[in-house]
Amino acid sequence: MLAAQHTLQQLLPLLSYLQLPSVWAPLQLLGATSGSMLALVFPGALRLAAAGWQPATWAGSRGLLLVLVGFLLSAAGMAETLLSLLGAD
Repeated sequence: MLAAQHTLQQLLPLLSYLQLPSVWAPLQLLGATSGSMLALVFPGALRLAAAGWQPATWAGSRGLLLVLVGFLLSAAGMAETLLSLLGAD
């Protein structure tokens, strides 16, 4: 606990220098994650649950595929937003 608190105290001054150019950057991060979660991960998890959490079945494999694609799209959207913030066009 003490080590985590010490690390947080060291990171707070560094985070205070981080300036966002506009409000759109956090909204893009939020949209990249929530959109793919609602569109792909949640229905995929429901499909996987309906298959008894067994990805070896046909329904389970389609559910697992939806979950994996959803996480991939979420990671790609977050990476694109973070790279645009860093100026790597």
